[in-house]
Amino acid sequence: MSPAAWHELLGTHKYAAICQESAGQPIGHVATGGHGPISWVAAYEKAYGPLPQIWFTDADSNVDQEAIDRYSTTGIVVAE
Repeated sequence: MSPAAWHELLGTHKYAAICQESAGQPIGHVATGGHGPISWVAAYEKAYGPLPQIWFTDADSNVDQEAIDRYSTTGIVVAE
């Protein structure tokens, strides 16, 4: 599923069903101004392992290789 398609599901019954099926609970999604370190990365990694490439993909399915490389070397993900 593309990031654009995923975001179209936000707030729908289908999104709620996917969250319940995959995580057993609702998964909140909060749009931000897009600046600074993302605070939930460590908790995600503890629960699921390293972030997959989809987290570094924009709505048009373009991969931000620079962000992936930064994450791979530092463990930090920054909203930009």
